[in-house]
Amino acid sequence: MNLERIKYYSHKRKIPISAIAKEIGFSKPGLYMTIKNNTLPAAHLEKIIKILNIPIWELFSIDPSAEIDELKQQIQNQMALIDYLSSREKDLEKTMEDEIKLRDGIIKKQKELIEKLTKR
Repeated sequence: MNLERIKYYSHKRKIPISAIAKEIGFSKPGLYMTIKNNTLPAAHLEKIIKILNIPIWELFSIDPSAEIDELKQQIQNQMALIDYLSSREKDLEKTMEDEIKLRDGIIKKQKELIEKLTKR
């Protein structure tokens, strides 16, 4: 759970943290400590989301801009991987073409040799 999200919504809703703490039976430092230690009972969590009038997932979300930045970074990493794999694919295609030409050349020489040997 993200303490910053509780602080954000309490500020947005103009509800002091101390009022939330009092409403659920905690002191302000006690509320901070239970959230920090991740020991806030579910019943108290339900009261907090009712007081703040928010869905529970809001308390577990990270900063949207940070999430967007992380997604952008993931996309950049995936694009770099795609670029790398595309270049490797082209390299492999070229290698395969070279191998096929080499094999064809060997086969041609073997056919020529067989023809020479059968004409004797």
